[in-house]
Amino acid sequence: MKNLITILLILFTIACGSDSTGSSDPEPKDSTSSLEVTSVPDVTTEPDVTTEPDVATEPDVTTEPDVATEPDVATEPDVTTEPDVTTEPDVTTEPDVTTEPDVTTEPDVTTEPDVTTEPDVTTEPDVASEDAGCVPLGNTTFDFDLESDSWQTYGDAYWETQGDNGWLEMTGLAQGQKGAIFNVVDIVSPGDVAISFKVRTGGGSIPGADGFAMSVFEVESVEELESIIAASYSGGGLGYGVGGNYGSFSGNAFHVEIDTWHNVYNGNSEHHTDPTSQSHIEITLNGDPGNSIGWAAVPDIEDYQWHTITVEVTGAQVSVTLDGSEIINQLVPGLQFRGGFIGFSGSTGYYTNHHEIDDLEILDDCSP
Repeated sequence: MKNLITILLILFTIACGSDSTGSSDPEPKDSTSSLEVTSVPDVTTEPDVTTEPDVATEPDVTTEPDVATEPDVATEPDVTTEPDVTTEPDVTTEPDVTTEPDVTTEPDVTTEPDVTTEPDVTTEPDVASEDAGCVPLGNTTFDFDLESDSWQTYGDAYWETQGDNGWLEMTGLAQGQKGAIFNVVDIVSPGDVAISFKVRTGGGSIPGADGFAMSVFEVESVEELESIIAASYSGGGLGYGVGGNYGSFSGNAFHVEIDTWHNVYNGNSEHHTDPTSQSHIEITLNGDPGNSIGWAAVPDIEDYQWHTITVEVTGAQVSVTLDGSEIINQLVPGLQFRGGFIGFSGSTGYYTNHHEIDDLEILDDCSP
């Protein structure tokens, strides 16, 4: 039976095969077209699509390291070349502002030895040396012709008059001036002393400068005094600066200065620093404007009015009054007033003022 079924299946298969061979031509074409469709394997060439690795060439994008070449930006050190900006030292050439010193290159003004060649004046040391003791000078009004008296002018100083009144002018209003006037006959004796005089300053530039001073130099002769006057600095030296940073003078001297310019030491044109930026009255020693022993600010002194200054030395105690009001009272250990030739000096630089003196009165101790 089983064999019979097998035979029947074979026959059926053969019959079906003959039916398919007898089909019309179009159908085979359809059959073959289906074979062409089954060529899907060409589509399954998706591996070409899976060539995404080409897309995975993102590493080219990840070439961000080229962007990470920020170090080129980090070349900010070129910006940190600010040291070129810190060449501000060129700006600190502020000394050009305190250019008064440039005018204080006035050694040409100190060519005053021509004035000191007056034989008549230099022969008077014999008179001054007659008595080194007390010579009361009393009250000197300067209403007289200086050429006929014991006072000698130097440099740019001169005697000024108006009617019957006379006074001393150290500089006038010109720039770069230095003048002085000293008594070359009588000397102030050592010991306790009181000295009074009038000053008038102002009327010049704004700000005004430089100032003036009363000085008492203990020296042996008029010749030595005149060499000091010739060597003294103008500007901040006020026509008496010959010691300390201003020169080699090592003797004894006493000074009362009226300073209207703020000096600041720069090692070049300004040789000391003032104790205040305001106009001031100051006591200094030994030809050195930087050797201060007492000072007081007087901001209104440049009003071009007469003011009376009185200085008293009693032992080592020094006091100064301005128009009757005490402004300095200072104990100076070791101070000894040594006396000497008395006079006045003053200077201008780039800025100017009148520097005028009148009515000198000296009251020293004449007891044996």
